[in-house]
Amino acid sequence: MSLSARLAPLALALLPLGLPTGAAAYDQRLDCWDTDGLPAPVIAQCLKAASNIDASRAAYQAQNYAVARAEALAARDLVPDWHVPVIDLSWIEAAEGNVEAAVLLAEEGLALAPGNPWALEQALMTRRDAGRGDECGPAAALLAVVAPPTDSHMFGTVALCMQDIAAWPEAKVAYEHALVVGEDVYWANLRLAEVNAQLDDWPAVEAAARAALEASPSELEPVRHLGHALVRQDRNDEALALYRQQEAAIRSAEDDWGVPNAISWDLYLDGDLTNALMIMERWAEDQTDPVDAYQGYDTLAHVYAATGRPDEALRYFTLALDDWPEGMEPFYRERLAALGITAGPDRAGLLAGLGDCARRGAACRLYDGR
Repeated sequence: MSLSARLAPLALALLPLGLPTGAAAYDQRLDCWDTDGLPAPVIAQCLKAASNIDASRAAYQAQNYAVARAEALAARDLVPDWHVPVIDLSWIEAAEGNVEAAVLLAEEGLALAPGNPWALEQALMTRRDAGRGDECGPAAALLAVVAPPTDSHMFGTVALCMQDIAAWPEAKVAYEHALVVGEDVYWANLRLAEVNAQLDDWPAVEAAARAALEASPSELEPVRHLGHALVRQDRNDEALALYRQQEAAIRSAEDDWGVPNAISWDLYLDGDLTNALMIMERWAEDQTDPVDAYQGYDTLAHVYAATGRPDEALRYFTLALDDWPEGMEPFYRERLAALGITAGPDRAGLLAGLGDCARRGAACRLYDGR
């Protein structure tokens, strides 16, 4: 399939997001990399500024950000209308963790070169760093059109932005194209598995997760996606075999990436309580100093309730509540109310409501989400 054919769904789908018509790929005030036709004094300034940029980038690569900043500032002083020094300054600020400064500089650089793909990408990346990914749709749409067709990183950035705005089909196309032109196989397939899950395309989730796992066999995150995909395709035996194959790595890992919880919850929803309980009890044994373990505790509570063990269920509902009270308390109150269970206004009342739920056995399902 031709490149234009592959990108057509992405470009068409992005049009409603505000894609400017007739956008020039290099709409910029000045380009010191191409001085043909410029006045001699400007060429002289550009040559000096380009030398500063070379020095700045060498210092940046060496993580000598003070020198990198000084050289980039010198280049900007020489040629204020050139976007490159401003974009490089944004990179430097981002590297030092100065998120807001990086955003402001990226926006300044983009204003100097509105259709330049490198300026667009830096603006998108810094907006995402600042938690403003939901603002990235139109700029990502433009980047999808003007990016060099073989720049895998840019299409990876487009895909991330599409995820931010829940444009799942567009994210899928962008990740697939990024992989074709050389994006990191592990990273892109991992993200592609996430997107395919949002599209309920479980064979595609499986394929992407397997590709990610093949690219990096020691990583556990793709195992979570693969197990999820297998259960959703009614291949529980394969999901259990996957867990057993990876169990030693999962149980010894500092971060198990939620693999036991993900597989167990799917098994629980499918009614395979024996195996769901086996996995989660082993997980609980390994929690010597749990942090952010509320999801696992909640899963174990549900499984215990469904197996007719309300005391154990209440114990783990309580542990989930203690681990993340600001999140789990309102969540539990809302879900108990949906089941018609009244919980008192204080903690004791909430625990009483959870105990009531636990005694209902399999009917104590606070949510069906996978």
